[in-house]
Formats: sequence, structure tokens, C-alpha cells
Amino acid sequence: MSEEEEKRDSGQTEGSDPAEGRTLKFPTAFSVLALVLLAVWGASFVIPSGSYESAKDGSPVPGSYSETPSCSDVSGKTACVDKSIPKQFG
Repeated sequence: MSEEEEKRDSGQTEGSDPAEGRTLKFPTAFSVLALVLLAVWGASFVIPSGSYESAKDGSPVPGSYSETPSCSDVSGKTACVDKSIPKQFG
């Protein structure tokens, strides 16, 4: 095959740059899933944890949200949430 035929078959013409015709592709499902996972993990350090009181049917009672205390604010056997990164990975 001649050089001209190879260029024609590959879609290249003289003076064309192969990177010129590239377009951005949508990321794969695993890439999107990984980004969402990282975003949710990061948000868990910013958004305060808490709970709602439950009605008899299991639905949350409006206006009953209370924030779960931080572990540094309580003592004893009180339930708490320690969101500090060193405590989670140390």
C-alpha cells in the first residue's frame, strides 16, 4: 500500500493534524460512578448528621430534625458521630 493510500484510509490528508478532529467523549459508567462516590464521601464531612423522630407508620415527623452531637461534645455512652478524618483513618 502506498503512503497516499494509507493517509486516505486513515482519514488524514496532507497538512491535517490528527488531534484536530478529536471531540470530547462522555466518560464511562465507572468514571461517573467514581466521581459521584467521591462527591458523596466529601459531602459527608460537610453536611451535619442527624435524625428525625418517626411517626407510627415510619414516616419522619416534620420539624423534628435534631443534629447528632459530635463525639468531642459528649461523654459516657451517649451516641455520637466522629467525622474527623484522622479518627476515621487513624
